[in-house]
Amino acid sequence: MAVTTNVYNVALINLFRGATSYTTDSLVATLHDSGGVFNEAHQRWEDVSGSEVDVTVYANYPGETALASRTVSTSSNVTMFDSATISFGTSVTIAADSMIIRDQTNDVLLFHVDFGGTQTSSSGNFQLTIHAEGIFRIGKNTFS
Repeated sequence: MAVTTNVYNVALINLFRGATSYTTDSLVATLHDSGGVFNEAHQRWEDVSGSEVDVTVYANYPGETALASRTVSTSSNVTMFDSATISFGTSVTIAADSMIIRDQTNDVLLFHVDFGGTQTSSSGNFQLTIHAEGIFRIGKNTFS
């Protein structure tokens, strides 16, 4: 299954305005069911909260999970946003189709990670290991 990361329009606007600090704002991730389909026009938590997996149904799902060890770095004209592996617990029973990362400080949606199908855990570890090239990368183009 291919995992796809999409960027919300509001995240790009905030990136260029400098309104989101990827290293100091409170960034959190939540898991979502099949109703959590990406829509680039979504902007705030209220636009997507209805598709979050039900914390009353699944065992030991903590809900919002903070992103740890976040970095922004630039190399060879490419800027990358990265974080540590995102873990939703080691004894979790859950089924999720996607994950949403948002800036909780400013109530802005950033990224929608589509798992490419339902991923499950039965009293086990549920985590997303971040790709070696980070969560998001943007490169410099020269226009003439």
